[in-house]
Amino acid sequence: MTATVEHVGRENFVAVAPQLPAVGSADHIASADLVRFPDRCSLHVVRDGGIVRAYLHQYMDDRLPVLRLAGEEGCASMLLDFIPSGKKLLMVQSHLQGVVESAFPSAPSYREHLMSVTRSDATLGRSTGVTRLVPEDAAELLQLFLSSEFASRAAQKSVASYSQMLAEESVFGLRSGNKLVAVAVAFLLNSSFGMVGSVITDRDHRGRGYATSVTSAATGRVLLEAERCLLYVRTGNLPAVHIYRKLGYVTEEDWTMFDFGTGIVP
Repeated sequence: MTATVEHVGRENFVAVAPQLPAVGSADHIASADLVRFPDRCSLHVVRDGGIVRAYLHQYMDDRLPVLRLAGEEGCASMLLDFIPSGKKLLMVQSHLQGVVESAFPSAPSYREHLMSVTRSDATLGRSTGVTRLVPEDAAELLQLFLSSEFASRAAQKSVASYSQMLAEESVFGLRSGNKLVAVAVAFLLNSSFGMVGSVITDRDHRGRGYATSVTSAATGRVLLEAERCLLYVRTGNLPAVHIYRKLGYVTEEDWTMFDFGTGIVP
């Protein structure tokens, strides 16, 4: 058989999505995005003998493309020509890091753990003081992001985009006095899995257990409807890794994040 590259169109997104997990990644968010947000997604796959061997998935996030590359090394390399120009984040399974570095030697990169916890293994604590944020909290949420390590990414967004996120997703926050000091977002994807993301604690309020509380609340929300919850964390962020392990998360695999001109660091 000869491997071939195919562009997957809107008409067969749903049919192709279930095949993507067979590529070998524990991260199934590309398939979930195709079903939930087909208008925001683009997908190229490499098939050999009718089987998907690699894929390049693009999700347009507030004008910033976020791409995932996964699969067998030889087949994945066939997809490098389909990476768009301009600013973007490219996430690749870490065994593909060398393939991407050879093609884009000047792109900075960093590694993240993909961690997961199942409903039966979660050891969640009480999330005292944690509340679910509402769209009216959007400006305050944006300010917290702008004061964090996520500032460069937050700067590309608007109060309106955060208001929309608060309407669509479960965002849990904790206040000290009247100030929002910690948040975590629960992304409810399907009955099999969901994700926790954007865990932030204000710099002056770290080390007080706030991140544990909001992450516990967000994880619990996901596990109400899904069997498994995923999250990403930079491999060098040992305090965060420690928190997640306390809640029952284990490392599934590592991904390498390539930054093309965004300046974004987690």
